[in-house]
Amino acid sequence: MPRSDSSRPDLPTTVFAGALVACLHPLRFGYQYGSGDHDDLLPPVLAQLHPEWFSHDAYVQSQVGDMTVRTVFQMVLRALSGVLSLPAAAGVLHLLSSVAVSAGVFALARALRLGRTASVLATVLACVVVPTVTIGGNAVIYSLLTPEGIAWAVILPAMVWFVQKKRMRAAALLGFAAWFHLLAAGLVGLVLTGVALLEALDRREGWDRAAAFGGLAAAIAAPIAVPVLLRQSAEAGAALPPGLDAFTLYATLRFPHHFLPMHAGVGRWGLVLLLGALGIAGYLAARRSTRPPDIRFPLRFAIAAIALMVIGTVGIYAFESLAAARVQAFKLTVLLNVLACIGISGGLLSRLSPDLRQRADRALRRQPRAVWSLAVGLLLLGSFARWTPDPDPARSVAEWAHATTDRHAVFAVPPSMAGFRVPSERSVVVTWKSVPFRADLAADWWTRLMAVAPLADVPRDGDGLQARLDSAYAAQPDDARRQLGESYGATHAVVPSTVSTALPVLHDDGTWKVLRLSE
Repeated sequence: MPRSDSSRPDLPTTVFAGALVACLHPLRFGYQYGSGDHDDLLPPVLAQLHPEWFSHDAYVQSQVGDMTVRTVFQMVLRALSGVLSLPAAAGVLHLLSSVAVSAGVFALARALRLGRTASVLATVLACVVVPTVTIGGNAVIYSLLTPEGIAWAVILPAMVWFVQKKRMRAAALLGFAAWFHLLAAGLVGLVLTGVALLEALDRREGWDRAAAFGGLAAAIAAPIAVPVLLRQSAEAGAALPPGLDAFTLYATLRFPHHFLPMHAGVGRWGLVLLLGALGIAGYLAARRSTRPPDIRFPLRFAIAAIALMVIGTVGIYAFESLAAARVQAFKLTVLLNVLACIGISGGLLSRLSPDLRQRADRALRRQPRAVWSLAVGLLLLGSFARWTPDPDPARSVAEWAHATTDRHAVFAVPPSMAGFRVPSERSVVVTWKSVPFRADLAADWWTRLMAVAPLADVPRDGDGLQARLDSAYAAQPDDARRQLGESYGATHAVVPSTVSTALPVLHDDGTWKVLRLSE
């Protein structure tokens, strides 16, 4: 029997779908470098490239030398930075991972028997139109380079192979994805193992193949997973202050948007459920077409994912389990979003006449040179979009610090200032963004945070906490700022220009001023 049109290899259209998203995504969401999550992701790379940099930065030093969840990501970035500058390396990796993720969504839609046109539509929906309609602040593509973004680029092809019954290849790829993002790959590995078990339950055979799938993925992930988990479970050094435990610190104060599903709010939940309902309706509508999509895999994936999310929710809210919170089971809504968009696209295009759908699909298949040309043009446009990152409020003062201060200067900055470390290439006392994943190291982070922005009581809620900390930081008297120099070696402080002080002002750009704390 000849293969259907939906199963034929289609490299030009796959690359075209990836290039289209790589061009459109930064137009909608922008492109960031050196701020946000890069405050904790990139300084360890710079410190490994230049060992004398960040030598007085406690967070950076805690991430250099040991195996962490970011080690492989940082190794790849460091290797590419041997050829390109770090900003260029990050831009290239972001472009390539965006193309790969989008191509993976397209390939998954094709594996689920959607036509080419419907698959391109599904890719744009999932990656550009509604990628943030998830629980947990996650997306299949981010506006900056992250380890998770690279992991999705590996996980999606693994899902394609899983659907195509190439299970051992899929397991090997999932294990490799764990080297970049253990959490995302581990969650998907558990769910796909659950899908394999549901298939075995339905057929009353195949239990051994399901076990082999999970076992191979775990074995390939083990060289990274074992040392990382041992490191994160280690306990040494400072203890948390009275009234503050690890669950409160991580789940309630620092990461409620990632760890607590109810923190998403009614509006966000409504959007997620609506998207899911539209996806189900799309699959059902498309079943009446001449080439219906495969609904069994999305259904089984959703059942296994929801089961895992329910277990995680019980662990979080019934037992205040930090382990359950750290698993972040609701990260799986990223892939439920993708599967919903595939259903929506299949349903929408099923309303067109079969002749019109076939003509659109044939146009993509029979004009490979035109499709390749479009893909190359879109890739060039996507590259230009990453040439100039979005401006960050801290960039001006950070560039002044880079140009003017000694390499070993140590800065106190407002807790929310996550765009200073990378462009300044200077050590920082502490920021809200850069918290170690180990509870004992986080105790020192909290102590530093309370030194730069003291609060009267231990907070019980993370909402609005960054603003409170920034206000406390700005209100510090000069003597307290000088104490940061004695306690943490701070030589400079960045404060709002509106702050009154008797300390020497070295720079004032109208938004921020730089104070000298010590020589």
